[in-house]
Formats: sequence, C-alpha cells, structure tokens
Amino acid sequence: MNDALAHERLDEVLELIDTWGDLYNRRRGNRPPYQEQPEIDSQVDKLVDKVRARTKLAQDVIAAMGEASLAAKVAEHEEGMAGGHPFTRARIAIVEAIAILTQREELAEIVGPVGPRLSASELHPIIWGAAARLPSGVARSEPARAARDAGNVELRCTPRRSG
Repeated sequence: MNDALAHERLDEVLELIDTWGDLYNRRRGNRPPYQEQPEIDSQVDKLVDKVRARTKLAQDVIAAMGEASLAAKVAEHEEGMAGGHPFTRARIAIVEAIAILTQREELAEIVGPVGPRLSASELHPIIWGAAARLPSGVARSEPARAARDAGNVELRCTPRRSG
C-alpha cells in the first residue's frame, strides 16, 4: 500500500467533509451568525453527493490499511446521532486513520527499510566457506562475488534428475 498517497487522499476527504460540514452547520444556524440560512441549501445539497462518494473512498482506503473496525465508522449517519452533522463520526475516524498513517511513516523513517535478513551461520557451507576464505581487508563486494561464484560452480556440478 502506498501510505503517502493514502495519507494525501484522506487529507483531501477530510478537507471536503470540513467544507461541507461548515456549510451544513451554517445552513442549520449552528455557526455564526446562528441563524438558519436557507439560501445556501443548494450548495449543501450539491456538495453532499461528492462527500458521500469520497467518504466511501476513505472507507475503502482505511479498510485496505487493515483497520476494519475504524473503516466501519466511516459512514453517513442520522443527523445529530454522533453530535453535529451526518459525517461527524466519519470525520473522526478519518482523523484517526491519518494519525495511524503518520505514525507508520515516522516509524519507517526510524526503522529504515526492512527486508529479509540472513545471518552468515544460516548460509550453506559452500557459500560461507568461499566468502570466509578471503582476507578481512577486501572490499565488501569481493566476499559476495566469491560466494556467488562458489554457488554457481556447485549448481553446475550437481547432477540433474529428469522427470
């Protein structure tokens, strides 16, 4: 998963929810000047479908992150059910998901790239022996080259069975 792109998309969805939520609350008189503003109904209605679509994307991204219980919270609910507008609970879940992604990015910076690791004692004696015979002052690539060449010779000398 591309955590940086997921983070970017979730930020975009969060901004969209906040924009729509502000319009919604102003329309209902829940924001200054604390009077209902029916004249902005069309703006609220026009934007809500985009909020629904992008919220579904956010839900899918969060599920792909492996956060199924958090993804389940990213949904429209009845007005006032979670306090505020119908996407308040989704907004909170998206903020939590962004925090998880941020922590993953920070941990990746601290830990660095993680890949398979193999200690020298786990190598086959043919490989380890070829690398170990080299003097300690040689460049790092020389033991690797010697081990590779020893492995290739061994493979070429191994009889192959047919079928």
